Amino acid sequence: MTLVNLEIILSFLVLVFWLGPFLISLKSGRFNSLHPQFITPFWISYFVLNTMIQTWFSWMGGTTFGILRTTDYEMSINRDYLIMPLIIVILSAPFFHFGVRLFTNSIIRSSHEYQIFNNVPNVTTKKNKLVLSIFLIIASATVWVPNYIIPNADFGTFWTFPLAMTIVIIPLMLFKIKPILGFISLILVFIGATIMKSKASYVFPILPFLFYYLFTHFKVKQFRRWLSLILVLIIIATAFGLGGFKTDARRLLHRDYAFESFAALVNKSENKFFGNFEYFFTGKVNSEINSWTISEFEKAIPSIIHPNKKYNFNPSHKVTQIYLPQDHKALPNAYFNRFFLFSGYYDLGFLGAFLNAFLFGAFYGFIWKKVKIKVFKRNLLWPLFLYMPIPAIASYFIAVGGISYGLINAFIPIIIVYFILFLSKFKIINSFPKRQIRNNEY
Repeated sequence: MTLVNLEIILSFLVLVFWLGPFLISLKSGRFNSLHPQFITPFWISYFVLNTMIQTWFSWMGGTTFGILRTTDYEMSINRDYLIMPLIIVILSAPFFHFGVRLFTNSIIRSSHEYQIFNNVPNVTTKKNKLVLSIFLIIASATVWVPNYIIPNADFGTFWTFPLAMTIVIIPLMLFKIKPILGFISLILVFIGATIMKSKASYVFPILPFLFYYLFTHFKVKQFRRWLSLILVLIIIATAFGLGGFKTDARRLLHRDYAFESFAALVNKSENKFFGNFEYFFTGKVNSEINSWTISEFEKAIPSIIHPNKKYNFNPSHKVTQIYLPQDHKALPNAYFNRFFLFSGYYDLGFLGAFLNAFLFGAFYGFIWKKVKIKVFKRNLLWPLFLYMPIPAIASYFIAVGGISYGLINAFIPIIIVYFILFLSKFKIINSFPKRQIRNNEY
């Protein structure tokens, strides 16, 4: 068997192990785009396939905006460079799915979940709609301002950008209250994106509409639904091209080099079984960083709160310096993402990669379960919109290895909108009649 054939087989197994439950669930005719067993596996598969397709076909233009220089060089002298990273990704998938299943139903048995949300007509109570709508309109027009006027670096991990990303929740939330309000909100959001010159600010507010439509209305067996979806994706791709990608789809499809960075870590690690943890016993470390996971989370603390933090570096930049020497030499100011399993594998080897996958699966599964129960009990949709930043923003950033930054980009918008709900005198805890939940419903 040639190495290319082995790579093809392993890449196929990545899809089977990570996206298998989702693909099986399509037999029900529903597209559960909000379930944890879709949102993270989709991005994991996406980043792996980006690397592998470029390895086989070189269709993205070489190292200019395709495969990394370090990967290109290492594969010229070590053709099995990507084999072990692929195996680790495959073996980690069951741990992720087990973590999800620990708290919520498998996506295979969740085809009914869209009914929970379709049967709930209101975001909030009628008496609070007006005040809530006013607050949300004001927020959609102003949350981007701090990101525009305040130097982000002074606050660590770009805390003001997640504040601006509150616009991810607001337009769809207002659209469900009254469609005209949703359109007004989108216009305000796009004005803010124009001022900030941020393509992300154009795209992220559209993603919740896409996820929500797929979840509540998309029918797998209807051709016209697929046609509509394809047209929407073409429009988004075209907008990206006109917005600064020079209409080159290759740049759009290969934006992060997460799996290549992970491959560099796997191949350069001195200990492939227990990672850096072994060196706690010997008093030596195989890198200047004792724990990548701890450094990720400490970096997330704003400098204004923790100016003397021990791990005062950008994890994305550091991975370039340590593991991507060819790229760092050519682009000393550049940085590349790490991939979902990077920090766990760095700290604990194979065990860390499996633990990393399991913990995030359990985390997402727990939140998804709570959202469903809260919507069903309160007979209001607001908990679903508080969940939206996770599939729309956090799952992407976490999949490329930005653990703390992915969480920040979800929790800051959630906190802001939750506070708006509170200000509008929305009685969140126990003011609404509760339904009885059937045993084992969730």
